[in-house]
Amino acid sequence: MLKVSMDAADSGLENLTPVRIRGLLLIHPGFHCEERKMTHLDERNRKRYHLALPIGETLDYPPVNPIHPSAPSLSPLSAYPHILIMVAEADSRYDMTIRFFEMVRAYCLHTDLFISPGKGHQFHLKELNCSESNDLYDRLANFIKVCGTTNEEIASGRLQKQT
Repeated sequence: MLKVSMDAADSGLENLTPVRIRGLLLIHPGFHCEERKMTHLDERNRKRYHLALPIGETLDYPPVNPIHPSAPSLSPLSAYPHILIMVAEADSRYDMTIRFFEMVRAYCLHTDLFISPGKGHQFHLKELNCSESNDLYDRLANFIKVCGTTNEEIASGRLQKQT
C-alpha cells in the first residue's frame, strides 16, 4: 500500500482526475526488517513474506522496510495534505512504525500518529467493540472528515481537528 501511495504522489496527486486524494491513512502498517525476522515473525508469517516478496528480495525490500538505508526517500509523501498513521502499542512493529512516522513527519508536517495503548497488531479486526477499537474508529472517522474539509474551514474553526 505504501508503494502505491508513493507512486501516486510521484505522478502528481492533482493528475489523478477525477479522483481527488485528500489524505493518506496507514492502519497498523506491516513493516518488517531482515534484522528482526527471527525474533518478530513466526514460521507461518516468514513463509507468507517469502511467497509475497519478489524472488531474491529480503525483508529489507523497500515496500516492506521503508526505513532501511537503501529504501527510496519518503519525500514524495509530502504531496499528501494529511497523513494519519495508526499503530498498536503492543504490536511487534511498533518501533519501526514510530521511526517511520518520525521520518515522514520530516517531510509532511500534517502527519498525525494515533497509538492504541496496550493492544496488538490489527486488534480492531478481532475486538470490534472494545473501547480501544471504538477510539480507533472515532479517530478514523474524524480523519476522513478532516480530509473532506477545506483548509479554510479548519482554520475558521468550523471543524475541530483531533490529534
